This record gives sequence, C-alpha cells and structure tokens, in this order.
Amino acid sequence: MTDPKHTRRVEPTSDGVRVVTKRLRDLYDYRSASILEREYPGLFVSTVPKKGGPERVRIASAARYGGSSRWQIHGANGIYAEVPIKERELSAAEQAWVDKGLVNRNANSVIEFTIPYPEELRSAIAEQDLSRFDCLEAVIEDHDRRHEVLTKMQERIESERLRANQLHPREGIITDVDPEWDPENDHNDDRTRDHLYDMAGMRKDAHLQDFRPVAGFGYWAFWYARARLVEVHEPDLKAWDLLGLDVVDREDWSYCRECGAVAPDESFLRVDLERRDMIQRVCDRCADQQADHDRCKTYTPENVAAARDQRAQKAGGQRNLAGEYGQ
Repeated sequence: MTDPKHTRRVEPTSDGVRVVTKRLRDLYDYRSASILEREYPGLFVSTVPKKGGPERVRIASAARYGGSSRWQIHGANGIYAEVPIKERELSAAEQAWVDKGLVNRNANSVIEFTIPYPEELRSAIAEQDLSRFDCLEAVIEDHDRRHEVLTKMQERIESERLRANQLHPREGIITDVDPEWDPENDHNDDRTRDHLYDMAGMRKDAHLQDFRPVAGFGYWAFWYARARLVEVHEPDLKAWDLLGLDVVDREDWSYCRECGAVAPDESFLRVDLERRDMIQRVCDRCADQQADHDRCKTYTPENVAAARDQRAQKAGGQRNLAGEYGQ
C-alpha cells in the first residue's frame, strides 16, 4: 500500500529541495507563510506576473542584513532565486493523502518548483554572491546601487504611509505634519482633511507600484514576511496597518494597538484591562469608544480615566476639579 504524502511539503532532492503546494493561490497569498517559509523562516515566495497566469516564482529573503533596523530593507533583500513552476497530476502517494482527508477530495493536481538548498541560498543572498547559483538574480546587479535605491524607495513609501495614517479622517492623530499637509493651516482652506488624506493615499499607492520593478517583488510580500520574521503579534491589526517608524526616524513614536494610529509614544494611554492580565497601549479615541461600548467588558470608564491620570502625571500635569487635564 502506498504511504500518503502531504500535498503541501518540502522534500530534499539531489541538489536542493522540491516545494509542493496544493494550488497556485497558495503562492499568491503573501499574507500567509508558504510551506517553504514555514520550514525556512524568512524565505518568501513571490509570483512573476504573466498573462494567463505565472510560470515562474521568485524566492527572496526578508532577513535583516548589515545592521538594518526592525523594518529596514537592505540591498541583499533585493536578491532572489527565480525558478519555473509546473502543475502536475497527483502522484499515487498524494492521491492517497487526498483520499484520506475530508477536504479537497476533488483535487487532481499540485504545483511544484525546485530550488537550491535553502541554507546555501540564504548564505549566497547574505553574501550578495549572484554567481553562486544560476537562478540567483537581481533587478539592479550593483550591490551599492541596489541598496541605495531600495532604502530610498522604502523611505518614500513609509513617509507617505505615515502621512496617510496621520490624516485618516477618523483614526488619524495629526502631530508634527508639514504645513502644506495640515488641514488647520490657513493655506489649506480649500482642502479638507479628507482631500489631503486622499492625496497622501494616492502618493503612497504610486510609490508602492514603483517598488516591484526595481525590487523584483511586491512591497507587501517583503513586509509581511519581515513581520513574521520579527514575530510581530497584533491580534487587532494586520501587518500593513503597522508602519516602519524606524525607517522614517520616528523611533520615539508608537502606535495604537486597536486602530494602528501613530503618534509620539507619550501620547498614548496605557489602560489596565479588565478580565485580561495586560496593559494595552491605546489612543484616546479607541479607549473612549471601547469604554462606551455596552458589550466591551475589558475597557471601563474607570480604568480609562486612571490611564489618563497616569499619563498626565508623567507629563507633569494633573486633572482639575472639572475633570480636565492641564500642565
């Protein structure tokens, strides 16, 4: 009897590994780790766009190189292995696995590709040695130039994402924005906050579109893989809600863990949650919204008020008899 073989697996070959996955959309979904990334954290897969569907994939690394900070990209991240993919019928062992399961019983094919040994691939990327494997490529082959272009492009993307975050009509916290982007500035009488937010969003989207042609893969594919690698765990936020504050020289800023709004760290409340043994960093809007919600049992008006008292005391102020905070 044939031993069943999983239809998602990484298995050794004579000169590398074979990656097998159930369907093509597994390779499209950058928001989830591929089977390759689960086995070898940091190595992410990106499809090469082609009319009628991709025929090749690129495997790059989201690892931090050369002293890069938590979110910073490096020139080495712009090196990738490009290999063909193929769809084939299930082997007898894979068919046995499908027959054994309760889902995907109609599956009749898998997607597979082969790459060099992942440890050796990682080493070649870290050393920026494009000659080690024939499949290694980079859009910009010169290492210094590639590093300069990718880091500057990321700075532009994160700067626009920061601006759009601050100008968000409901969740944004406007702090230290350039006068031409401040809706309260007299020069912006004809531009509402919504208008400025839309402008910032369009600029951000334009830079995101510019990233793939010079990097060889989409920005979000890199970003989500880096988030998994540095083990960011935010149950109420997605990876693209988080900003690279270290990329735009805002290391002393932070974000609301409910909505993702960014501001100087001291701006946020630290609310001692009920029924949960944790202190939540949260903006005033979210704290009030949660405390006023009848079904929310973790935020209460009392613990939100206590968090405001604590913040005021740290800033050297206090609450007056009217319940207002001042210096």
